[in-house]
Formats: sequence, structure tokens, C-alpha cells
Amino acid sequence: MESLGGDAISNVILASMIDLKLSGRIDVPETWRKYMMSIRSSDVNPGAPSDSLKNGQLLSSLYNWCTNVGEFELHYQDSHWVRARIAEFGNVQPTRDVVRLAIRFHSLYVAWRGYRILTSMVSQMAIYQTVARITPLSLKTVASTSRGDRKLFEMIETFDDRLVSDNRQYYDKEEFHREINKIVPTPYQVDADYFPTCNHWVQFCARDHQVVTELITVAQEMAPFMTAHGSTFWEQLEIVAAEENLQPLMEAYRQLCEYFHKGVPFDELFEYYTLVSKISQEIKRFGDHIELEALRAQSAALHPLQTIDSISKAQVQSIKDQDESQLDEIAVFLLRGKANLVMNYAEEFLQEKRLGPVDKFIPHDRARRKQIEHIAFLLSDVMSTDYIIDIERVVHQIGFDVYHSSLPTVIKHKVSQFTNFLQEEIKERTATKAEKSHKGSKPARETLIEWDDDLSAALGSMKLIKPLANQLKAAKKDFKTASQGPEALTHEKCIEQFNLSVKMALDDYENSHIQPTFDFPLHENPEIWQAILRTTKRELGAIHQSNADILIKILSRIQRIVKNIPVFDRIYYTLERVKFNDRKWILRNVGNQWKANERRVEDHWKVNKQKMDEAEFSALNEIYMKIINNSKAKVISYETWRKKILPIFAVLPTDLVNVLGDIFADQSKGFLLNRLKPQYANFLTTQLHIRLRKPNPPKPNTDEKTSKELLLEELEQEVSSRRRSLEEAHLRLDQEAVAREFTQEMNRDGLIT
Repeated sequence: MESLGGDAISNVILASMIDLKLSGRIDVPETWRKYMMSIRSSDVNPGAPSDSLKNGQLLSSLYNWCTNVGEFELHYQDSHWVRARIAEFGNVQPTRDVVRLAIRFHSLYVAWRGYRILTSMVSQMAIYQTVARITPLSLKTVASTSRGDRKLFEMIETFDDRLVSDNRQYYDKEEFHREINKIVPTPYQVDADYFPTCNHWVQFCARDHQVVTELITVAQEMAPFMTAHGSTFWEQLEIVAAEENLQPLMEAYRQLCEYFHKGVPFDELFEYYTLVSKISQEIKRFGDHIELEALRAQSAALHPLQTIDSISKAQVQSIKDQDESQLDEIAVFLLRGKANLVMNYAEEFLQEKRLGPVDKFIPHDRARRKQIEHIAFLLSDVMSTDYIIDIERVVHQIGFDVYHSSLPTVIKHKVSQFTNFLQEEIKERTATKAEKSHKGSKPARETLIEWDDDLSAALGSMKLIKPLANQLKAAKKDFKTASQGPEALTHEKCIEQFNLSVKMALDDYENSHIQPTFDFPLHENPEIWQAILRTTKRELGAIHQSNADILIKILSRIQRIVKNIPVFDRIYYTLERVKFNDRKWILRNVGNQWKANERRVEDHWKVNKQKMDEAEFSALNEIYMKIINNSKAKVISYETWRKKILPIFAVLPTDLVNVLGDIFADQSKGFLLNRLKPQYANFLTTQLHIRLRKPNPPKPNTDEKTSKELLLEELEQEVSSRRRSLEEAHLRLDQEAVAREFTQEMNRDGLIT
């Protein structure tokens, strides 16, 4: 490593820092003393050029990172953040002492990574032990979960055999550690960030698994802040919990926060297992109680003359047997809703305490129904990307904006989990055949299907728009099938069906995109919309009204970005593709039309006195001038446009942005269509006309030729009548292809971050 330069060593240290924080907030001192304390400024050779090590800056930066940075801070960061972290190291030089420090810090990371694998394993073990018995994994499931890693395969198989299927519980610390060592003898050698979670295991306790794991995740992040306010903080929350029947969940959250009060403690695996086991059992009992109360309430509705207490177990069981899946869904909704309420209450009280002395916690109103519906609509709309915008970048932008907001951590976690779940579901359904068949191309999911299997099932009802050639080929095949056999349709009926199929194929082509696209946005599919709305109510229904407004504002901004980027790309495509003299002509005519529009807007202001419109129009005028100024060179830069124009362009109201986009489209369409004439002619020949030839050659000496020609004539008329719309669709697809080339070359994670 001494042969590396200072920048390379800084990057190695930064990579270890980032990987280390996947463990969440950690209790540093013990492991720091073991791995790092032999590195002191007094140990450094006085003549060494490493100023940053000599004055302790690098060592101090690493220690502060380990103690003060939580896992959530790592997500949704950008290159500026990375540069800022490296700058904190100071002037790093590749001296012997710096190299030794880098090696020791990497050893610290390796130790914590191994421990993280063990803690993620024993927490699963503790939760699964609330179930009487879990059936063993099949070898196929073990293989798919281990993803070709032989060491992981053996670990998962042993874990399933000894600790899950046999439901072994441990009360003796030494026996516990002996068993863990048999499963994972060398955790630091495991090539994984966490111990794998298997859908098969989770489905036996999905209700409780989600609640316990989420309480653990949020508690790790928030514990140092929660416990800093002493016992009175929890006493106030417990009063509210008693009033709202939340005690078991509030007590579980308090115990976890107290355990993580300095971060995740190192080498306390048995204590952690014992705590999670205790909490899991309590939450299971509470969940069962909630389910029983829901059953009794439903039974009371069916037997109005009986009180809830007088309803027999047989009556309750009868209702449960009739529709167990629906009752399970109700129980999950209620338990997770209460857990969400606990975490939101705790953070809201914490925020109040930070603002000044507060003696009593009084919960405020939760989000209104219209707010929840608005959030659900915005989430489904921004995740319905039919343009070339990668859904990963949409999710990153949402996470980035939410993280940098004042929203409570639990809401940030909820939104991140929700959007990641949608992303993974959509990516699986829009993957091409090549992507699906390519071995190892499918990444491991971060979210489990059991997080919301109803939403997963609903998303399965969405259909993708098939390519034009595929649809025409299928129509031709259907024509041939329908016209043959004992149940053959009349020739006229075959023609009618074929025409209908072609029209549908042309409709789809006019609305198609170069990437796989759903036939409707998510919120326009009734089944999917109801599923997304249910999930939004469950996950975000517990948030404060003011926090709901903040989230709506964030998602509305991202919605504008998602809608506006295609307009931005079309304008850039217009000016980049045409000849330089044609570009000047287009800009001049856009300017003339723009001035006419400006006069109309000014007249509109005088009549309606809409001052906000005036401010927005001024911003749009600024964008127009930036476009002019950045289009003077013969070669225009996409990167420059994104830096100078997109940040303002992306956040303006979409209707206003479309005004500018339409003006450019009107003035440039003729140039662009003329440029694409050869491509379009080739498209008509190879993709359309060849597909519309007669399905079968006419038989000689029959009148079949006439009917066949009628079919061909109708199709030719259909294509001719759609000539303009097909040309524009072809133009749009070419623009998307060019835009994708530019965007894929750019090194960024979000949409404008």
C-alpha cells in the first residue's frame, strides 16, 4: 500500500468508512482501543511529511465518523459529499504511519462487518422462534438465496436445519456461542454485508418480522438522541401509549433505544439475541391480541345482540376460518400502524424537546385522508416513469430530497422502503428477456415481497406495451389460426379482427417508448391504485399533518422534475441535431413566437392580476435566454446544459415548461422530420409494411384475391391516415435514444443531484 499515492489511500479509507457504517451507529470505544489506539501522534516519526497524522487530524476524523455518523446519512449522497469527507482527512501522504493507520482501520471495518453478519443472523433467529415450526428450505431455495456462494450456501443450510426448522432456543451463553460458531465459524470471510433473509422464513411470521426489524433499524439510528433526555422522556410517551393501547410497542422501542444508547455494542451477541427474542415474543402476543379483538369486533357486527366479551371462541374461530387472509391483512395493518404511531410519537416529542422545555407530550392530529391520497398519487405518478429516466434515479432523488428535509427519521425510512419496494417490483416486471436470462444479472432484493405481498400481487396485473413488430406478428398469426380449422371464422370476421389488432398495435406504437413501459400509469390501474393507497395508509397514515405537507411538497417537486426533464431533453435534441444555420433560424422564430406569447401573458396579468404567473414567466424567460446563450457554439454540450439550465427548468410548473417545449416543437418539427425521412422510410418497410402483407397468398382461379386485397387496402388506408402521428412517434423514439446515450455517459445518481 505504500506504493499508493495519498489520494488512493484516502479513497481506501473512505471505502472502509462507508462499509463500516452499514452497521448503523456503533459503540466505538472498545474496538477502537483494540484496533486503533496504538496509532498516536507521538508514534509518528517527527521528520515524516504527514501533517494530517502528526496533528491527529486524520485519526480524529475517523473517530468522529465512527461515533457520530449514522447509516441513514450514507444513503442518497452525491460526489460533493464524498469530496467533503476526503477533505476532512487533511493532507494525506503515503508515509509508513499513514499506511499502517489505513490497514488498521480496514481491520476495524472487517471486524465490524463480521459482527454485523452475526447480529443480522441472530435477530432473524430470535424472530423466527416465535413460530411453532417453520418447514425446511428446499435445496433450490438455499441455492437461490446464496446466489452461487458456496460458503453462504453451507451457512444458510446449517442455519435452517439447526436454528430455524428445529426452533432451538438458547438460554445459556456458552451453548449459544458454540452453536453460532458452528454456523459461521469465520464471519469476516463471508462475502456479504448481512446474513441473507429468505422469503420462505419470513412468510411464517411476516406480521411480526416487519415490526421488529423496523423498530430495530430506527432505534439504532435514533437511540443516542432519545436516551439523552432521560427517564422523563419515556414516562411522558408511556402515558400516551397507555391511553392509546400502544404499551408493548412503546416498551419494546424504549428497550431497544436503551440497548443502542451508545450505538451497536460490539461482542454482545447473546445479550442482543436475548433482547430481540424477548421483544419478538411480546410483539407476537400483542399482535395476536389485536387480531383477536378484530375478530371479536367482526363477530359482534354479525351478532349485534351479543356483547364483545360474550362472544365465544367457537364463533371467533368460525369467522377466522371463513376468511383468514382478510383477517391477517387487518391484523398486519393494525399492528404495523400502531408501531408506526409509536416511532412517530417518539420523534415528534424529541423535536419538541429540542425546541425548548416541554413537560408533557400531547399528540397532534394525524395526516388527513386527502393528504394520504395525495401522497399515494404522487408516489404512484413519479414511479410510473415511461420516459428513459431510470427508476433508480427517481428513487435516489426522492431519498436525497427526503433525507435533506426536516422530516422525522422514521418517515425517511418509510419512504425509502416504500420506493425501493416499488422500484424492485417494477424492475422485475420490466426486465427484458435478455436481462432475465443473463445469469447473475438479477441483483438480490433489498426489500422482501412479504413487506407487502398484496401490493406485489397487484403490480403483477400491469401489462407491458409490446413492440410494434411483435404485435403485428401476433396479429398475423391470429389471422391465420382464426381462418383455419373446424371452428374457423368467416373471412370478413378475420379481416375485422386483424384490422382491430393492427389499430391497437399502432395506438401502442404512438404511445411507446424505447424502454419497456406499462400500458397505463400505476394510478390508472384500479387494482394497483387501491393497493398503493392501502400501503400508503398503513406506512404513512401515522404521520403528523405538518409532516404530511412537507412530504407532499417534496414529492410534488420531484413530480415536476420527472415531467420536465423530457421537455428539456427534446429542446436539447432539437438544437443539437439540426444544422447550425437551421438552429439559428429556429431560435430566431422561437424568439418571435416567445415575444408574442409574452404580450399575451402580460395582457392576462392585467385582467387577472396573477402575480405568481408573472414570477414564473420571468423564470421561464431566464431559461429561454440561457438556451440562447448556450446554443451559440456549433457544438453544444449536454453536460453544460444540465448544469446551467436544468436546475431552474426542472422545478417550474410543468404546464409552463410545456409552453416553451411546444414552441420549440412547432418551429423545429419540419427540420427534424426531414432529417429522419430515410430512417422513417426504412421503418415503414422493415417494421410495418412487411408485417401487413397478405397472411397467405391467394389461391388461383378463385375470388379470394379480391377479399385479400380489401384487407390490404384497409390496412394501407389505416397507415396512411396515421402518417403524421407515426412520424412524430418515430421522432420521439429517436430523441429518447439520443437522450439515453447522453444520460448514460453522466456520472450521477439522482435526476438533478
